[in-house]
Amino acid sequence: KRAIEEFSKVLAVDPTNVGALWGRANSYWEAGDNAKAQAGYDAALAQATGKVRLQVLAAESGFHFSEKRYDLALDDLSKCIEADPASVQLREMSGQVYDAAGQSAKAEAAFSEAIRLAPDDPRTYRTRATFLAKAKRYDEALADLAAAIVLDPTVADAFAERSFILTKTDKQQAALGDLETALRLE
Repeated sequence: KRAIEEFSKVLAVDPTNVGALWGRANSYWEAGDNAKAQAGYDAALAQATGKVRLQVLAAESGFHFSEKRYDLALDDLSKCIEADPASVQLREMSGQVYDAAGQSAKAEAAFSEAIRLAPDDPRTYRTRATFLAKAKRYDEALADLAAAIVLDPTVADAFAERSFILTKTDKQQAALGDLETALRLE
């Protein structure tokens, strides 16, 4: 509530202040006032340009995602990707929204595109591995985690996730080894 009041004070002086419009929209969202949050995002988008506009659109997509309004979230993200086609983060966000919306093929394509854009980033492989494991495609998930570990063998999460998947494939001894490695790296 205090944040809403502070942003409102700034907007009383400058009603076109994008940062205050965006901040107040986020604060309304956190407060559970979704109608005012949406109005705030709309007002911020009406004023924002360039990279700031993309940031507001990405934030609004998160709002829509949390409300399970996946079509609106994907619309916001597609506008962001159109403006910044090399953004790995936007591809991963799209993958998560497609997955939540039950559009598995599109989710996988988005996660794979993130890997294509950043083949040396182990996080992209871990993200797709999580998606593949959820779909019970364990061998593919294990391959992605192996790639992530080769790229950065110091990330405990990759070993922990691989340990979990190995238990699903009845490879308890290997799972125990990965779990011990994850604990040692923490």
